[in-house]
Amino acid sequence: MSLFQRFHETPKQLVNEMPDKVNLVFRHFPLGFHEPMASKEATASICAFELVGNEKFWSYADTIMFKTQLDGKGIATKNNEDPLLEIAKALNLNVDKFNECRASEKVAQRIKDNIADGSNSGVNGTPGVILRNSKTNKVSIMAGAVPVEMIREAVVKLLN
Repeated sequence: MSLFQRFHETPKQLVNEMPDKVNLVFRHFPLGFHEPMASKEATASICAFELVGNEKFWSYADTIMFKTQLDGKGIATKNNEDPLLEIAKALNLNVDKFNECRASEKVAQRIKDNIADGSNSGVNGTPGVILRNSKTNKVSIMAGAVPVEMIREAVVKLLN
């Protein structure tokens, strides 16, 4: 398992530890060297959310994260079926609506907006963590797959 894959659980762990102080907002930031699959995977996970909500988004995103190869090739498949469609079927998503969503310009624009928001906030790679105190608007940005302890310390500092 890669460092990036291990980090995937870190923000969720922190939210579980500090439920009244922290929430998680996920943004897609597909990088060029992870293409062509990074944008397709981002699109598919957004469509899972659009069709059935937050829980299926996380199931979909978790499956992608732990099955994908980190070389831009995406998920290996033995039967040449679209692996993103296989995940949708396994999660009982409506395949027709899923495919319609994946072809949507609205979803493509949402990914472009996520990238722009991240770039404008100072993110230049993945993972990137932006912490914001919603009362004071103070912000802290952390780059890379940092340990949960570092994020926890930054949250406590930001809250004080």
